[in-house]
Amino acid sequence: MSVKNSSPSRNVSRIAALEQRFRRLVHRLEQASGRALKVRLHRNRWTYFSCRAVAGAHRVRVSLHESFLDAPAEVLRAIATLIRRDDARARCVIRSFVKDQSPIWDKRADHPPRPQKIVPRGKVYNLQAVYDEINRRYFDGQCTARITWGNGARTARGQRQITFGTYDKATHLIRIHPALDHHHVPDYFVRYITYHEMLHAMVPATLLPNGNRLFHSRVFHQRERGFEDFKRAQDWGKHFVEEVI
Repeated sequence: MSVKNSSPSRNVSRIAALEQRFRRLVHRLEQASGRALKVRLHRNRWTYFSCRAVAGAHRVRVSLHESFLDAPAEVLRAIATLIRRDDARARCVIRSFVKDQSPIWDKRADHPPRPQKIVPRGKVYNLQAVYDEINRRYFDGQCTARITWGNGARTARGQRQITFGTYDKATHLIRIHPALDHHHVPDYFVRYITYHEMLHAMVPATLLPNGNRLFHSRVFHQRERGFEDFKRAQDWGKHFVEEVI
């Protein structure tokens, strides 16, 4: 039943119930994280969760998709962990939840998902050329994912992390952070990030007994270390993160 056809009293009750769920969510996150939070809910299906410190204030600004209102305790604990510090396992838990929720919220959303503009050619690097070379060399041309530069800006100071690349299984699309499209970023690092995300498209996640998905499995790590500049790229990436965060 649409909101337009609902009675006023029913709409008031629905809003009150939503506000109560929201307050309960904020309370649980503050208790688990030990931080004072400023939480905003949204329906953006591209960025389900983000957090950053509020300049000059002792609180953290958290932006969450509405689907987290009904998230299980494990997911909320993962969010609380990322509010305090970066944590690989917590990111995997949230990523698994988002992948499960995305199809549901795409159907419920007021508008269909906006089409993704594919822009592989940047100012410095042509991601399609990088992708094609890696595909021939490491995957025998079998990877069929698309690739594009993302729309995000350089990570602001106070941000907990920077995600160099993502792979979206639903759209079969790899996005690379535009902060890498610069002359000071070595080509081997751009190639490594591209290779890493292509691996996600080629190596299925492992389903764990508890129902979670392990995206960086033993097989994944073994193949990742097969990249020719793996160690050099890892070292450079750590240095780069320290500069931009």
